[in-house]
Amino acid sequence: EAMARRRLVLTSPNCGILDWPSLAQGIFQIQKEETLTEAIQRIERLDSHTRNHKVEVAYTASRAFNTKTLDQWLDIFSRTLSQIPHA
Repeated sequence: EAMARRRLVLTSPNCGILDWPSLAQGIFQIQKEETLTEAIQRIERLDSHTRNHKVEVAYTASRAFNTKTLDQWLDIFSRTLSQIPHA
């Protein structure tokens, strides 16, 4: 949701979304031995261009992921409907 709304995303290193490499590229991760406050401060110290680039990477990846998912569902529905006998 945040990625699709062009918001910064910060997760723990064990968050499941990181299993998708294309999505993980747009996500900031809390580092080992780093507190949430320290992670936020680290991100705050980045220049706006770097933060904005990360946001755009996340946005693009989330849109592509969403489109692929919708296409897969539409394919399933289409194949299912084509197997229903017409009355």
